[in-house]
Amino acid sequence: MKLLHTLTAAATSLLLASQSSQAALTLYEGFEYTSGDDLDGNGSGIGFGSNLWTGLNSSGTNPHSVGSGLSFGSLEVTGGSAERDIRNGRSTATRLIAASSVTDLTADNTTIWFSVLMDPTINTATTGGQPANTYGTLIFGNAGLTDSSSGTQNGAGTTIANSGDAVGVGFFGNTTFAGVGIQGVTFSDGTIDQGNGASNAITTGDSLSLIVGRIDWAADGSNDTITLYDVTDPAAGLPGTAFSTMTLDVDQTTFDTISISGGQTEAFDEIRFGTELADVIPVPEPSSSLLLGLGSAALLLRRKRA
Repeated sequence: MKLLHTLTAAATSLLLASQSSQAALTLYEGFEYTSGDDLDGNGSGIGFGSNLWTGLNSSGTNPHSVGSGLSFGSLEVTGGSAERDIRNGRSTATRLIAASSVTDLTADNTTIWFSVLMDPTINTATTGGQPANTYGTLIFGNAGLTDSSSGTQNGAGTTIANSGDAVGVGFFGNTTFAGVGIQGVTFSDGTIDQGNGASNAITTGDSLSLIVGRIDWAADGSNDTITLYDVTDPAAGLPGTAFSTMTLDVDQTTFDTISISGGQTEAFDEIRFGTELADVIPVPEPSSSLLLGLGSAALLLRRKRA
């Protein structure tokens, strides 16, 4: 009986520890919606309250829709993705976050983390993306994106509403799919900055990437810093070197919006924001297997006693 109680207590403790290890996850969007539906009008996840996605067809065609979910190594994933399944036109999708999430993610002199799965083109057939025009973008800011870049390979034509401020990440195009890459993006008073150089970008080609961002908020009057990492193995954590570091001075306490844009067939998925790195690259914990073993042992002992 003592052994049975010990096994049960250990399993319970491990379960609680597993649950608490991700307790600081503030915002999560896994796009658990009906495949093929427009993203506009949908809303679930963590940290958004009752706010729904709102879509804008900046060129009048092909809004963001719900696509198949993306997966990446051992990263925990759910649901579908946000995608543009046909390259014609350009569109954006924006979602407000809950007031409590704003408070948790925007305090001065704090560090937060985010992650996202990004695929530059989910369809390279006749309706698929063109490498020169791949410029989808994800931002966290105080306004939504109003258009995706048109006619510029580096995405410099991407625009934000209300002279907004934001930080984020986006694709840049090339003459071939092999040259497509990812870069840091910031907005200050409506003006976009992408670093304009190889020091702020990586070449990924037509492949799925897991990007992790670290944001260090400073007090007003001092520069905030956004640092981006290309993670190849979620279980191994961050690589030794970041591929992008950008600074700007904004009042991040006004940041209450997540927004994505696209003009080709980009897909975004598994958007996470939290206060710890482990919150944004969750992988199944070793304790899960131990829990299963303890549970089986406890059940076997109970059966023997019966």
